[in-house]
Amino acid sequence: MSFDPDNLVLVGAARAFLTGYAAYRAAVLPELTTLVGGDEDVVDNCDAVLAEFFGKTEA
Repeated sequence: MSFDPDNLVLVGAARAFLTGYAAYRAAVLPELTTLVGGDEDVVDNCDAVLAEFFGKTEA
């Protein structure tokens, strides 16, 4: 699974990317209330997901 921001982003791909990035930063993927749906669902609020992710991992 790859993360390509020029294409549609699926929940599963976003979750995998964010999990890997959190591990790289020696953190754990926090519970993200903005990242919802099944693995094949499209993420239509990437800005909110990224803001929540970085708000919780950078704090």
